[in-house]
Amino acid sequence: MADHYGREAIATARTRLHAELAAARERLEAERRRPLLTEQEKRELTEIAARGDMGRDMQQFAREVDEGRADWEGFVRRTDGRSELFREFVRRSEERFEDEVEEALVTSEPPPDIEDPRPTPWPPEGWVPPRS
Repeated sequence: MADHYGREAIATARTRLHAELAAARERLEAERRRPLLTEQEKRELTEIAARGDMGRDMQQFAREVDEGRADWEGFVRRTDGRSELFREFVRRSEERFEDEVEEALVTSEPPPDIEDPRPTPWPPEGWVPPRS
């Protein structure tokens, strides 16, 4: 009799587990379908790239975006076959915005529902904002 209840509990747990996994897969797929960039961000990136600020290859990419032959979503998801260009884009972005990112990480407050992981006192003693 005890064995019957044990099997029943296992079957119930397995059913709940499968239901939770299915729900998690649905949430994951919904997130994957959600755009990574807003239309405004795409426009701004296209403008920056078109000016040549990110190099000639990115300038060419901006022309292709304007002509409808490329899109930012496929580029940032790395599904368009331009992985090398994407790596170069990230490298140039890191160089260009390094100081701003560092300052933002040090001076910004975490969201209200997130515990601040930074040590106290913050900013660290002796930290000097980067020169722009």
